Amino acid sequence: MSDALSTIAAWPMVSVIVPVYNGAKSLPGLLIALQKQTYPQSLIEIILADNNSDDGSDQLAKSFSNVQVVYERQIQNAGAARNKAMVSANGEIFAFTDADCVPEENWVEQGVEHLLHSKCDRMAGAILFAPLSPDSSPAALLDALYNLNQQFLVDHFQAAVTANLFVKKHLFNHIGPFHTDYFEDMQWNRRASLAGFSIVYGPNAIVKHPPRADLNSIWEKGRRSGRGVFALCQSEQRGGWLGNRHILRMGRMLLVPRTLHWERLPFAAKSLSNHQYLTIELLKWLAINIAETWGYLQWWWRALNQSSKNLDKPRSRQQA
Repeated sequence: MSDALSTIAAWPMVSVIVPVYNGAKSLPGLLIALQKQTYPQSLIEIILADNNSDDGSDQLAKSFSNVQVVYERQIQNAGAARNKAMVSANGEIFAFTDADCVPEENWVEQGVEHLLHSKCDRMAGAILFAPLSPDSSPAALLDALYNLNQQFLVDHFQAAVTANLFVKKHLFNHIGPFHTDYFEDMQWNRRASLAGFSIVYGPNAIVKHPPRADLNSIWEKGRRSGRGVFALCQSEQRGGWLGNRHILRMGRMLLVPRTLHWERLPFAAKSLSNHQYLTIELLKWLAINIAETWGYLQWWWRALNQSSKNLDKPRSRQQA
């Protein structure tokens, strides 16, 4: 334990909450890392919420003596799985991560210390991509340069993703549970910020995340992000946005260049060739700008169809 944390009179109980869907291949790395935490093991409970896995993820987790497994079988969504886990959680602090992440050995210690000493309500820890090298695929490099940038999310949106997030339990009494839609973690954090609860970035509470290594996976990530942006915009506007605002939003998503954060690479960016730079820039346009716009359009079209069906229902009853 660090000297700073040792001054705390009573270390808080921490509930580590992990949603999982078919994560048997990656779960051992996460669970083994959680056994090695420098924070007192007696003050850590691990709750894995299985979301209809069919690869034995739940049985694998049960082979670890200090892991509790709960099940969310009704709703296929990571937010719903986290909600189910929180019902069983006893910790004063909830530490969220994902089944494909590997925390550093001092992850819980650093997260709790930063959360308590900053006197904030939430702490977003760093997400590093590994393995990653100059020989990694352009998709993997783009993933690391653009996605899961917690510092950027905290600074610009007062939000974070749950791959690495520490939250004081009492916030859920005020904000409510996660929604069961895309960007459910960003939506929840935006609601918390709008309600006045603070958030801080903690660079020393680190988890490692595998990069998406191929075009299809990075495209799908962009498309899901576009759907998430639509859900986020709708949730923060009473009655939803009007059509012209959606068009303007999609225009910005398609045309505005995205910033890549080269400092996030674990090696010097200058070690990449000009060909790699060009490929990454072209892939950025395809897998971020176009993919996000397409995902946003899909969800807008879906909402329009749903709205149309709702409008037709009263007419049908009147005709009957």
